[in-house]
Amino acid sequence: MTRVSVVDLQTQVHLDDFSARYTSATVGIAPAAVAGELSRALRLQGPRVPEALSSEAVQPYDHGLYLLRKDPDSYPEAIQLFQNAAHIDTRSPLPWAALAEAQVVKFKATKQHSVLVEAQDSLHTAQGLNPDSVQVHLVAGQLHKAMGQYDRALDNYRRVQELEPRNVDALLRIAGVYDALDEPSKAIEYYQRAVALQPGYFAPFQELGAFTTSAATMRRQLNSSKKQSSERPDSMMPIRTSALHSTTWVAMQRPRKRCCTLCGSRRRHGALNSLGALQAYRGQDAQAATYYERALRINPRNTVYLVNLGDSYRRSGRSTDADRSYRMGMDLTLAELNADARDGLTRAYAAYFAARLGDRSRAEEEIGQALALSAGDSMVIRKAVLTYVALGETGRALEILRTAPANVVRELNRHPDLAEFVAIYAFKSCLHP
Repeated sequence: MTRVSVVDLQTQVHLDDFSARYTSATVGIAPAAVAGELSRALRLQGPRVPEALSSEAVQPYDHGLYLLRKDPDSYPEAIQLFQNAAHIDTRSPLPWAALAEAQVVKFKATKQHSVLVEAQDSLHTAQGLNPDSVQVHLVAGQLHKAMGQYDRALDNYRRVQELEPRNVDALLRIAGVYDALDEPSKAIEYYQRAVALQPGYFAPFQELGAFTTSAATMRRQLNSSKKQSSERPDSMMPIRTSALHSTTWVAMQRPRKRCCTLCGSRRRHGALNSLGALQAYRGQDAQAATYYERALRINPRNTVYLVNLGDSYRRSGRSTDADRSYRMGMDLTLAELNADARDGLTRAYAAYFAARLGDRSRAEEEIGQALALSAGDSMVIRKAVLTYVALGETGRALEILRTAPANVVRELNRHPDLAEFVAIYAFKSCLHP
């Protein structure tokens, strides 16, 4: 085990610690790794030595990246390929960083805590080989963001900016962190910088388009000069027709439509879903449904798309079509629960589908288990509130919101199905004054 403490000799300030375990095959990389830690801790800059990867490991590594970038749902195959590359080249941090990235994608899809631990282990191994690698910093930022450690994520991405000032991914990911922190002006600043840096690259348009799904963000941009009173329940109502029909909404929608053109068909379903959400939050559920239908034609086994489509059908008066979507979603979640009965988020979706299908006892049972299995999970809390509101149990929904994270409250504050709930209970001011 190698352990290093970095101390500024002038100020005697302890900057950081570094530890890594090396095998007989990797011990030769230890001096370079320690040098990387010094470079990172002291924020040194200068010419970078390109990350090396053995020729034998290139094929599985590149193929894994191709699969993960083309379709995040291919993470099982990508994980296997990155593991193979790491076994072939034991001295490069690249396969381990890519493996950690794929495991973060898997965690987001499955919400399994064990996967998060695996990602942390893979990242630690990559850092032991080169803690100041650009790719290692990018993946570390992803992992820290997934864990809600936003300050650490920003630190990783800013270090990438120091090392590679023209790295677009760092700009996009900084914008994503500010979006999560509910700081829209900073998020837009970094999205715009990314677009300006590489105007022909689809990713900045895709990310900016995803950002526009937030009606609250658009409200802040449109009303930046107006300070609304937090004492008035109507100031917390989701913004609908007037603001979202404005030229600003139209201008912000363009990047997502361009993304639909630039992305391949397997990536496009996410953009179509976001376009549907844009329409739904404007109160245009008939138009929203057409986007969700197109997304489902590309990816028919996506629970989120089935929820969104069912909700838009229901709000636009197509109850039979809504029930069909909800039943398809219920069948899908039950199949997933057969594979993993302790998946709290899947149970939360099952609860919501049951509530919309009129099965009260099943909905209450499933949401209770979901909250027990995944206490504190933002997505489960969100779905629990929507489930209880669908069941007419607004008191229980409010009880859950009293302990919900602020970002969950902000998101639910603009949900199309919760306008009446927000108006009656004004929960944002009550819970987070």
